Amino acid sequence: MFLRRPCFSQGPLGFVAESPSIAMLDAMRLHHLLLAYYRLLRANRLLSSDFLWPISYLSTLFTTPHPDSAVKFLAIRCYSLHTGMAEVERVQLERRVLGEPGVAECPLSFGCNVDGSRITVDGWLMPMLELERIHQTRNFVAAASDFYSFGCDKIQPLADDDLS
Repeated sequence: MFLRRPCFSQGPLGFVAESPSIAMLDAMRLHHLLLAYYRLLRANRLLSSDFLWPISYLSTLFTTPHPDSAVKFLAIRCYSLHTGMAEVERVQLERRVLGEPGVAECPLSFGCNVDGSRITVDGWLMPMLELERIHQTRNFVAAASDFYSFGCDKIQPLADDDLS
């Protein structure tokens, strides 16, 4: 499995400990990495404990503040999933670090278009955008043809020769 590689022994954020300054870390790279981390933890909350990923790297990104608010926002979201934090505690932590939800600017690099241009969204909307992304993907998978009708316009009945 990809996540069992030695380079991930300290989790996907192991490089944070090696950085001389948190402020020098590339914000766009952290956006994409933390968004992937968030998606992994949303899919399987036990993943971080199964792989023994330390939580200190996440907390470093918002306690020794990175200048980018979306990095701090995503780090808090991942931290809350990693620790099993209650939603009330997470909201209080976000308010303490970032300010009032929806008021403080939080531009988040959410991906790239086909032409290579960046998709930037308000970070406060990210959880809703993620729910919509998952909903659309599940609908697409559910609407896909089943194995037996794939590639055929007509379903043909079984003949006696097919059964022997």
